[in-house]
Amino acid sequence: MIMIPWRICVSILAQGTEDAIRKIKETENIADIVEIRLDSMKEFDLKRILEKRNVPILVTYRRAEEGGLKKNVRDEERIEVLKEAILLGADYVDVEYEIKDELRNEILKKKEKTKIVLSKHFFNPVKKELLYEYAERLVSLEADILKLIGYADSWEDNLLFLNLVEKYSKIGYKLISFAMGPYGRVSRIMCTAFGSPWTYASLKEKAAPGQISAHVLKKIWSWIVSED
Repeated sequence: MIMIPWRICVSILAQGTEDAIRKIKETENIADIVEIRLDSMKEFDLKRILEKRNVPILVTYRRAEEGGLKKNVRDEERIEVLKEAILLGADYVDVEYEIKDELRNEILKKKEKTKIVLSKHFFNPVKKELLYEYAERLVSLEADILKLIGYADSWEDNLLFLNLVEKYSKIGYKLISFAMGPYGRVSRIMCTAFGSPWTYASLKEKAAPGQISAHVLKKIWSWIVSED
């Protein structure tokens, strides 16, 4: 059988703490990591959520400019919540590259045992030159995992992101990169085969355009690696 390090991070959109705990439980048999999107929640008790986990948790509080679901939350407020997540022992925390240096550095310099995902999202098709420029910006900082996402408007766009993952994984960087949108699903499915630490999938509600259900993704992967 073909051996590929398939890994899924299941993104959860929850109404509140108890809903998040219930949905984390639902993912335990299919997720390698669970992403909690705090920007989707009306209220949250991070301590309780993290205490109840039986799978690694990625805490994300996405800014509105990059797809966050809360429109009036200041970066300073989000960073305070992410710092709390680190103190509570979150396995991973996502922080955007495109915030003030001092805010980003508060997370990067005080991460303790938490691994930091440094992210950048483009919600429009992106030229190769700009994508690689941002890749170099990300690798210049001391993050554990890099995330660089764009949008596909053709099947060929998938190759741009898959080639980027392959290039940086071969020189030792943990880079997650794929394209959003219907055309980008190929790169979502195949990025781990090219070296991405994991790909993102949904439980039920999609957290981003083109996101695939984790259960469907598992079936696709099983078809890819099955013997003829």
